[in-house]
Amino acid sequence: VGAPPVAASPDDAATPRAEAAARLAEAVEAILRPDGSSPGLLGCGLLGAEGLARAEAHNALFRKGLAANASGDSASAASLLFEAARLDPRPTTILSHVNMRLKLGESALAAACYSRLLAEGSLTAKARAIAVSKLAEANAAKEAEEEAEEAEA
Repeated sequence: VGAPPVAASPDDAATPRAEAAARLAEAVEAILRPDGSSPGLLGCGLLGAEGLARAEAHNALFRKGLAANASGDSASAASLLFEAARLDPRPTTILSHVNMRLKLGESALAAACYSRLLAEGSLTAKARAIAVSKLAEANAAKEAEEEAEEAEA
């Protein structure tokens, strides 16, 4: 109990990695597309009163998320920013949520999200610069975690 099963072949050894990669891809998609739509669809003003109400609710949640982050509560900030993104998936809201996930130590998830956000090209120049910097930070943290795991093995 507690020890992972020993792989019988190289193909079996790849299975946990493939499963982990699939879980990571699923988590990235959930973060980047929290409502299943394209980023910023509701905030663009095309949906009338309903879109405006959702955008206002988004803004209130976003402000609460920023306040939680400023007070040092990264977990609450991440939750609030995710809920804001579900209402209106603006790229900057998603970026802020990913930043909280990085603060919470989820470097592999954050790195994958930053990479996707950068590849999609939906970020402003300022947000893109932040994402590039945070991607480097996430990759460095991920490498440090992997080295620590190898040292323990």
